Amino acid sequence: MSLDISKITSPQLLLDKNICKRNIERMREKAFSKNLKLFPHFKTHQSWEVGKWCLDSGIDGIAVSSLKMAKYFAEAGGYTDITVSFPVNIREIDLINELAKKTNLTLLVNEEYSAKVLAHKLQSPVSIFIEVDSTYHRSGLGSEQTVKIEQILQSIESAAKMKFRGFYIHPGDSYHAPTIQEKAVIHNAALETLKWMKSKYGNDMTECRLGDTPNCSLMENFDGVDSIGPGNYVFYDYVQTQIGSCGVGDIAVCLATPVVSFNRNRNEVIVHGGAVHLSKDFLINEQGQKSFGLVVQIHENGWSSPISGTFVKSVSQEHGIIEMDNSLIDTLQPGDLLGILPVHSCLTADAMKQYRCLDGKIADHLEGQMSF
Repeated sequence: MSLDISKITSPQLLLDKNICKRNIERMREKAFSKNLKLFPHFKTHQSWEVGKWCLDSGIDGIAVSSLKMAKYFAEAGGYTDITVSFPVNIREIDLINELAKKTNLTLLVNEEYSAKVLAHKLQSPVSIFIEVDSTYHRSGLGSEQTVKIEQILQSIESAAKMKFRGFYIHPGDSYHAPTIQEKAVIHNAALETLKWMKSKYGNDMTECRLGDTPNCSLMENFDGVDSIGPGNYVFYDYVQTQIGSCGVGDIAVCLATPVVSFNRNRNEVIVHGGAVHLSKDFLINEQGQKSFGLVVQIHENGWSSPISGTFVKSVSQEHGIIEMDNSLIDTLQPGDLLGILPVHSCLTADAMKQYRCLDGKIADHLEGQMSF
């Protein structure tokens, strides 16, 4: 069944199921070949439908970025091992207890105080990762913070309802490294940090997990790593093409936007598709200009390759302004559709809150509040 373009009357996020499933399978095969357990980070798609494609491929352990998301996928069913890959928020202890009763829940603990609160208030068993940091410097403990690490470990070990699982690291600065060589430096630093932490504080049962999409996509050495948790690989996006994680043909989502007006004296097309749909993430293109997305043509089988020399030059709340050669503008009329390959698919998906698959079916999103 082909896409019924006539039903697209406002901005909609299109999802190519075949590309998405291919991306899912490629990462699953890579993890299997490296003897790694794959815990895909569902913060990218936040969709039971997409999650089911992972489940169908044999993946039953996942990562999420919030307890709300953990609850959504726990209620959807099928997932036996859920990690909240975000430092635990102890104000949500009631929800933690609710989830721990019905799923194997793993939390990230970076603070001794948080560990002590959990030890006092947990009603059901949970597993604990200590988040560590090597070069990203967002959250997590540096290997030099030995006193703090030991205090957290002592709090975990003395608690009846907590079990130490291992160490987790997200080397997210790989997104900002333009070359494979620079990514390799970041990746290897993360590997060495995990190895050191395990040798000092762990044993054969201690799990070491690494979770960033660029290096999980590109690197081949995962020595010392037991599991990986990439997320953006299911969709990929414009950023990932620019840093070498994928090709344009691997991008599985596209924002369909109606053309509403033209400024031919400025070589501009105005579309209904702005910051509330795409987010305000941008890249600097080869011409040194801000680009808020690559522009493609929408057709019944999906979308074309990017239109040469054409990009989203600015966004406001609802407006998107596309720079395009006038010879191409002359082929358009108000009401035609143009597609935008997003800079950051996670943010675009979160903004749009649902997907239209190319067969016309609507796929859910957590924030669309589909009930099970």
